[in-house]
Amino acid sequence: MDLEVCSFLQLSGVDIEDAIENEMSGDMEKGLLSIIKYSRDPKKHKKETLAMALENENTDALAETIFKTDQVL
Repeated sequence: MDLEVCSFLQLSGVDIEDAIENEMSGDMEKGLLSIIKYSRDPKKHKKETLAMALENENTDALAETIFKTDQVL
Protein backbone atom coordinates (compact mmCIF):
# COMPACT_ATOMS: atom_id res chain seq x y z
CA MET A 1 0.00 0.00 0.00
CA ASP A 2 2.88 2.37 0.74
CA LEU A 3 4.10 2.05 -2.85
CA GLU A 4 0.68 3.06 -4.17
CA VAL A 5 0.56 6.07 -1.84
CA CYS A 6 4.01 7.20 -3.00
CA SER A 7 3.03 6.64 -6.65
CA PHE A 8 -0.11 8.74 -6.15
CA LEU A 9 1.98 11.60 -4.79
CA GLN A 10 4.43 11.39 -7.69
CA LEU A 11 1.68 11.25 -10.33
CA SER A 12 -0.68 13.86 -8.92
CA GLY A 13 1.61 16.10 -6.90
CA VAL A 14 -0.91 15.90 -4.04
CA ASP A 15 -0.72 13.81 -0.88
CA ILE A 16 -3.36 11.08 -0.96
CA GLU A 17 -4.78 12.14 2.42
CA ASP A 18 -5.28 15.69 1.11
CA ALA A 19 -6.96 14.36 -2.02
CA ILE A 20 -9.34 12.19 0.03
CA GLU A 21 -10.20 15.12 2.32
CA ASN A 22 -10.92 17.36 -0.71
CA GLU A 23 -12.87 14.83 -2.78
CA MET A 24 -14.76 12.74 -0.22
CA SER A 25 -16.99 13.37 2.76
CA GLY A 26 -18.72 11.55 5.58
CA ASP A 27 -18.16 7.87 6.26
CA MET A 28 -16.36 7.31 2.94
CA GLU A 29 -13.76 9.94 3.85
CA LYS A 30 -13.31 8.55 7.37
CA GLY A 31 -12.97 4.99 6.08
CA LEU A 32 -10.42 5.77 3.38
CA LEU A 33 -8.34 7.93 5.72
CA SER A 34 -8.41 5.15 8.30
CA ILE A 35 -7.13 2.64 5.72
CA ILE A 36 -4.29 4.97 4.70
CA LYS A 37 -3.31 5.67 8.32
CA TYR A 38 -3.41 1.95 9.15
CA SER A 39 -1.26 1.08 6.14
CA ARG A 40 1.38 3.61 7.19
CA ASP A 41 1.62 2.55 10.85
CA PRO A 42 -0.78 -0.16 12.14
CA LYS A 43 0.27 0.12 15.80
CA LYS A 44 -0.08 3.91 15.86
CA HIS A 45 -3.50 3.65 14.18
CA LYS A 46 -4.72 1.13 16.77
CA LYS A 47 -3.44 3.29 19.64
CA GLU A 48 -5.18 6.38 18.24
CA THR A 49 -8.41 4.43 17.73
CA LEU A 50 -8.24 3.08 21.27
CA ALA A 51 -7.51 6.54 22.70
CA MET A 52 -10.45 8.04 20.78
CA ALA A 53 -12.80 5.32 22.02
CA LEU A 54 -11.68 5.91 25.60
CA GLU A 55 -11.99 9.67 25.26
CA ASN A 56 -15.51 9.43 23.82
CA GLU A 57 -16.53 6.69 26.27
CA ASN A 58 -17.62 4.59 23.28
CA THR A 59 -17.67 1.08 24.73
CA ASP A 60 -18.59 -0.58 21.42
CA ALA A 61 -15.63 0.98 19.61
CA LEU A 62 -13.41 0.21 22.60
CA ALA A 63 -14.37 -3.46 22.59
CA GLU A 64 -13.97 -3.66 18.82
CA THR A 65 -10.49 -2.14 18.97
CA ILE A 66 -9.37 -4.46 21.74
CA PHE A 67 -10.88 -7.73 20.58
CA LYS A 68 -10.63 -7.45 16.80
CA THR A 69 -6.89 -7.11 16.59
CA ASP A 70 -4.49 -9.78 15.46
CA GLN A 71 -1.70 -8.39 17.64
CA VAL A 72 -1.35 -7.05 21.13
CA LEU A 73 -0.77 -3.28 21.21
